[in-house]
Amino acid sequence: MAIGLGVVAVAAALAWAFSDPLARLAIVEGAALFGYRIEAKALTLNLRHATLVDVDVRSRAGEPIFTARRVELEYRLRDLLPGSRRRLGLVAVDLDRPHLTVIRHADGSYNIPIPGTSQPSGPTAPFDLTLRVRRGSAVLHDSTRRFLDARTLELANVSADASIHPNVRSGYVGALTLVVGGRRYPIEGRGTFDDPRGFELQRWRAKRIALAPLLDYAVNSESLHPTSGELRDIDVRFAAIPDKDGALVSHLDGTALLDGLTVEIGALA
Repeated sequence: MAIGLGVVAVAAALAWAFSDPLARLAIVEGAALFGYRIEAKALTLNLRHATLVDVDVRSRAGEPIFTARRVELEYRLRDLLPGSRRRLGLVAVDLDRPHLTVIRHADGSYNIPIPGTSQPSGPTAPFDLTLRVRRGSAVLHDSTRRFLDARTLELANVSADASIHPNVRSGYVGALTLVVGGRRYPIEGRGTFDDPRGFELQRWRAKRIALAPLLDYAVNSESLHPTSGELRDIDVRFAAIPDKDGALVSHLDGTALLDGLTVEIGALA
């Protein structure tokens, strides 16, 4: 945490001097402290706003992690200090063509460096921001899965518009496409978080989703190998409503039709 604040302080000071090359150096060197390599074709930075063009984030070993055609950030540096009211100081995030790559190696390690973290001593500030995502995508490559059809999962056409603010009604709308075996499965959802009235409601729907590769990924067993099958007319709802003491209690319900599930069962020991 102290290192992160130090990097932000240096970048802010450089921004104050309107020296983008020095600000770029501060961001690159700061990211290296956490195991990341960041490159951007263009960078514009000031005390409230940053724009990065053609962003490429990789691990120290050079493995891909994140790219984006354009990243726009609005922030308040004051909210990075103790007693802030915004987590990470973020006011708005706008991502154009972001792509996330997650690689799980055969030994169980990942391409994404995860630095050690310590629990904050006091309450954590909530997110208080707007988020916009356009033409996003993601891919998971997992070498620990036994069957080839479960080793790669993809998302395409990711879009989101979210307005997340504490103590007022907020929410999001989003859409994505699950890509499995060359076939595409659109999914859409929306959510409402109504703090003043004390409830949350999220709903996600899809016409159909390939079930066999997802089951294969979750089960990962040579003795139980789903080879075909789909879910149709999926409608899933997440809700949180207060109990008699006022604490929010989560509820999950949904409906779907199972179509053509085929499973190969291996020899049992």
